[in-house]
Amino acid sequence: TIPEYAIDELIEVVASVDDSFDAPQAVQVTWSTSYLDDDGVQQELDLGPTGVGEDGRTTLVTSNLAVAVHTIRATATDTDGLQASDYVNVSVIEMDEIPDVEIGSPEDGDVFPEGDDVNFLAVASDDHGPSTLTVAWHSNLDGFLGGDPAAPNGMITLVVDDLSPGDQEVTVWVTDEAGNSGSDMVAFVVEATNQPPTDPVVYIIPAGPLTDDDLACVADGSVDPEGGVVTFEFAWDQ
Repeated sequence: TIPEYAIDELIEVVASVDDSFDAPQAVQVTWSTSYLDDDGVQQELDLGPTGVGEDGRTTLVTSNLAVAVHTIRATATDTDGLQASDYVNVSVIEMDEIPDVEIGSPEDGDVFPEGDDVNFLAVASDDHGPSTLTVAWHSNLDGFLGGDPAAPNGMITLVVDDLSPGDQEVTVWVTDEAGNSGSDMVAFVVEATNQPPTDPVVYIIPAGPLTDDDLACVADGSVDPEGGVVTFEFAWDQ
């Protein structure tokens, strides 16, 4: 298996030198790499020399090689000009970028009446194209809201008409095929509509009135959902 490195990752290659007549420090080691470019043309790149220690070891550290399969070669030259070489193959790959997403609508601080349509609009981008992204909208009050995929131009839309009243924080997540995720969040308010008070309990005093009794009508137990004061009006029917 060829080891893989990201395009900006340090690549460390260690070589060992042994010569029958020269001390290890007297041996010169130079490095090079060869690879096929995007057009299929063989390219050669000099990576420079490295010093050899008393133990005969020498180390190349390099980065920012072109995206390709590289044959990195170490060439050792002794004091008589005799040479030997060895190589290792490594693969330099592009790192999968984290997708990006930005909510354009609604805006922070917007206010919506309960039951009204809230139109969400976001724009996503990814190095493999927005159409490959998985989309998920989440509300802090209502949980998962939906997840229609992004259009080829990156547009993501969602319409919701049943958000709970209160301070809403809605986050959109986009996830690429490699599992990398990006997100954005918008905070707005959904105002509750005015709801009627609960039905009161109505009773007559005395409970079993006679024709000449004074009657009193009592209403109790009605509560306004918004916390307002409940007032009563009485109408007698014969």
